[in-house]
Amino acid sequence: MAADGVPLSGLRTVPADRLARLLGGEAPQTIAAVLSALPTEVAAEALMALDDHLQPLAVRCLARTRRPSPAALAVLDQVLTMAESADSAVGAEALARILDHVAPERQGALRAAADAAPTDTAVMPSAPEQDTEVGWTPPVLPSGLAALLQNRRVLVDRLPMLEVVIDRFVRMLATSLRAYSGASVDVALVSMRSVRFGDWVNDETGERPLIPFRADPWNDYGLLAIDRAFAEALGEAQLGGDPADVCLRIPSRTLSKLDLELAMGAARRLLGELGAAFKPVATVRFDADRIETCPRFAIIARPSCGCMCVRVAVELDGRAGGLDLLLPYGLLEPVRPQLQSMFAGERFGNDPLWRRHLLRETLHSQTTVQVLVGTMQLPLSDLLAAAPGTVFAVDGDADGAVRVEVAGRSLVTGRLRAGERCWRVVVASEPDDLEIPRQLPRMAASAAKARATPASSALLEVGVKLSVIIGTVERPLADILALTHGGVLDLDRPVQAPVDVCVEGQAIAHGELVAVNGGFGVRLLEMARARG
Repeated sequence: MAADGVPLSGLRTVPADRLARLLGGEAPQTIAAVLSALPTEVAAEALMALDDHLQPLAVRCLARTRRPSPAALAVLDQVLTMAESADSAVGAEALARILDHVAPERQGALRAAADAAPTDTAVMPSAPEQDTEVGWTPPVLPSGLAALLQNRRVLVDRLPMLEVVIDRFVRMLATSLRAYSGASVDVALVSMRSVRFGDWVNDETGERPLIPFRADPWNDYGLLAIDRAFAEALGEAQLGGDPADVCLRIPSRTLSKLDLELAMGAARRLLGELGAAFKPVATVRFDADRIETCPRFAIIARPSCGCMCVRVAVELDGRAGGLDLLLPYGLLEPVRPQLQSMFAGERFGNDPLWRRHLLRETLHSQTTVQVLVGTMQLPLSDLLAAAPGTVFAVDGDADGAVRVEVAGRSLVTGRLRAGERCWRVVVASEPDDLEIPRQLPRMAASAAKARATPASSALLEVGVKLSVIIGTVERPLADILALTHGGVLDLDRPVQAPVDVCVEGQAIAHGELVAVNGGFGVRLLEMARARG
């Protein structure tokens, strides 16, 4: 689109013969799109100046052409305007001025030489032929060794997450191409295989756009190869072509600058989707470096380097095509540990259906709730010396304040009440964790005493945590999370039953609750039997 907003305004003043020369190497649909954007008189003159074999093809496409996209028109205007500037006869004008200053008797011969078409090509002297009878002859290798050296398979570690990334790329590619081309698109993953880069280059035949791209911040290169049929289909869709005009393509036509520019625009969009597909694994941006048509100028790795070759088939409004994506294993090395991990679920663990199912099942799972009267820290020697009748003072309150714990973590505090048969806890408030501040002086004194104790008795001074559990109850996790002030938990232990005295979750004794210095305590009734 020109600066004044008029499509292809820079070509409206170009002579018809020069315009026909500019369009002579383009696809019939490109010629039709240009003619549809030019004034009627200019388009008619350019059409008549085209070669005879192009005129019916351009007319057929012009009869079915829809409105081209603004982005495609902008690329048309830019490429053709630059080509017209390069095609201007600057050299011919300079030659005319120079010949005006040449002697008249030489002007005729020089003008004839300038107008004559070249018939002969310069022949470089050939190198002397090598004596085929003298020299080294490669030996005939045994069949097993030859098969080993000529094997084209590349053995690599399996990368499960790379398969997930490519599947994600294929699904995102379908949506992106629909928005880019405005046509119906079907995308399918054909294969993922490991190849040597040199073998892939040697197998390349024909002309198609090859786009080396750089991965930032991995600082390495990959390669995107777009089939010629797919590149032409993208151009036709953007320039308003009809799917029925596929038969009007010219197979022998060399890809023009305009074809490559349209393919480059599509490649940038595809690489953006590839970076988005890698996002759950790592943050990376793929930038197109250049576009080539010869594999020898698109080298991104050594011939022996292994690559993951991904083949994707694309159908665009009935026009079949595809692309190849080459990812050298050196490019993937920074994220190899992530790619070797197993797939954890659709959308990388963020699938809403799976999340809702997991939440529902988790909330219905049975969870054990423990009610602690209190805890205390004491040396291992005091614990080993405990016997029936020993009284331990714990950090509880005399008014019946207890802690409700799940998996060793305090959930709420409550008041201990005696029910008809079993203990009952009435939820009071969120717990205030005063256990650590209360134990700090005792822990500091124990540490100082341990430093002065011989090594032989140091084990007996190791601090252990003693807990007094008055009862437990199993409830669904949803009911536990819904506990509020005033809620009631009925425990599984009768009021007259002894409480459990535990160390590190293991019951070591049974006892009864007593009041000690205005707080809770426990008097040991019997020691638990050791498991044989």
